[in-house]
Amino acid sequence: MATKSDFAGLIKYFSTLKQSMKKTLFITYFFLSIFNSFSQDKIYLYSGDYIDAKVTEVGSAEIKYKKYNYQDGPTIVVSISEIVMIIYENGDKDVFAEVKKANENNSINENTIGKSSAEMMRLGEEDARIKYTSYKPFWGTFVPTIIFSPAGIVTGLIIGLCKPTAGAIKQTNPDSNLIKNPDYLSGYKHKMKQKKWGRVWGGFGIGIAVNVFTYYLLVRN
Repeated sequence: MATKSDFAGLIKYFSTLKQSMKKTLFITYFFLSIFNSFSQDKIYLYSGDYIDAKVTEVGSAEIKYKKYNYQDGPTIVVSISEIVMIIYENGDKDVFAEVKKANENNSINENTIGKSSAEMMRLGEEDARIKYTSYKPFWGTFVPTIIFSPAGIVTGLIIGLCKPTAGAIKQTNPDSNLIKNPDYLSGYKHKMKQKKWGRVWGGFGIGIAVNVFTYYLLVRN
């Protein structure tokens, strides 16, 4: 006949078995998780996202992959410029942030190599001549001149004497690589200032002409 000690021993045995099974299941799950994390390629993007994938091809400008959970699906193409790095299932990795930085530096070198300071300044001036299209200096001088001519002179001088700001330069969409060259930037600013002064005097001159013509019509009548 079973005694209380037998029952206590049986309960203890099953309790120990339960704990042992929990540990076994935990260890199994842990190792399966590790295995699963290395059984796929991970593509990390500049956007902060990452993609679980099976990379099929890595080219000089783009990579091709299939979704890890849909490898029978279509091949997807992503530009390398969007990718920080890829960590492959075997633990190897490709870091494309370094490639992107090198390409940016090469782009600067290709556009500036062999050019003197004067040539870079002329290039900056030519680009600003084409890209600086704002007529704010014209209207900013024209309107005050129509209202009160001396005010037009003061306003025009203030507008003309203001140096081009980084924000104003950025709005003209200069070449993001060339603008880093100090000689190019100097030429770009110089031409922007010239064009701004031209529009200031144009606004003042046309404002005066309108005022004179209006005065003539009033006197004539």
